[in-house]
Amino acid sequence: MLNIIVILTAIAQGLVGLFVYQKKKDSLSNILFGVLSLGSLSWALSNYFYTLNPTAESALQIIRIIMFFVVVQNSIFFMFAQIYPSSKLTIPKKRIAVFMMLSLVVAVMTLTPLVFRSVTVSDNQSNPNPGPLIPIFALHAIYSIGTI
Repeated sequence: MLNIIVILTAIAQGLVGLFVYQKKKDSLSNILFGVLSLGSLSWALSNYFYTLNPTAESALQIIRIIMFFVVVQNSIFFMFAQIYPSSKLTIPKKRIAVFMMLSLVVAVMTLTPLVFRSVTVSDNQSNPNPGPLIPIFALHAIYSIGTI
């Protein structure tokens, strides 16, 4: 039953993002909403794959992929919230460039041991062990969501 729910919600989310984008392709808000929808869909599916076998050898890689999509979601949400409801860019391009470069660095970091170095399995649960740069990930999340 869960598989059916996941498949139906994934299809619905993809269709909503595609519909909004198709409605007005030259609108930056619509483009960002479509990309946000795709990022959220990727994050949700990554989480679902993790739940299938959270104690597998691949748990650490899946957790890192989930965190990667968290950064993508936060970054696109930040951009969308800065622009919506306008359809044009209203914030300085330099600010966007700096933020997107920072986001790219943080996203790549999530795929390495710098954010999560390992996973400890106990009681059929995998618990990620934070790496030295997890505070950078947290600061990015706080900035992305907190400055809107």
